[in-house]
Amino acid sequence: MEYLQREVEKGGISYFLLDNNWYRLRNEFDSDLTSKYTAKVSDKFKNHSFIRDWNGPEETDYNKLYDDPPNSLYLHLIKVDNVELCDALIFDMPKKQAYFIHVKDRIGATTRDLTSQVHMAARIIEEEARSEDKTKLAKLYDQSLNNNRINSQSMTKKEFLRRITSFHREYVLAIHDSTKSPRDIKEGNLESRIAKFSLVEFASAMRVNDCDFSISCIGS
Repeated sequence: MEYLQREVEKGGISYFLLDNNWYRLRNEFDSDLTSKYTAKVSDKFKNHSFIRDWNGPEETDYNKLYDDPPNSLYLHLIKVDNVELCDALIFDMPKKQAYFIHVKDRIGATTRDLTSQVHMAARIIEEEARSEDKTKLAKLYDQSLNNNRINSQSMTKKEFLRRITSFHREYVLAIHDSTKSPRDIKEGNLESRIAKFSLVEFASAMRVNDCDFSISCIGS
């Protein structure tokens, strides 16, 4: 029940339900939210060359496009302690970059599920990458190996952990929405206040935790 989300209007007053609390919105809420979105979210949009075009109709079909090991790994539904750490993982060897990609079809109230998942996954990855304990990252390799997402001959567990811990890590929200242009999404021209609010909160939380992130709009 705590995950229920809702936006309503009654008597000319707007409300939304978030994290089990009802919020009554001030008249200036929308303008304040747009300003925060522009300042904290809009500058994080990037046109990553490795982002594939949408082939639809389901997210799973799209995620499978990244199944090209060893440098492009399809990890959708691979969970560590019941947490999905990413849908795909891209290693850019020349630049020594590791991109953890999280895919979402349609931007709306469920965007909060996406931002919560990415933030949780980033915290797990960053904590282990910066400590001696690599238990969960090792489990990610083992689960991927068991599900035929990684070939041990093309990439060993030691090499997998080395890349994640030594490469620069970036968390990518890859969003597809056929009803919105990339410009609308970048500028925050969204009907869902929850989506905008969630992205603003997410941007603040990622900066506080010193996690690099970006947002890419998936082309159709």
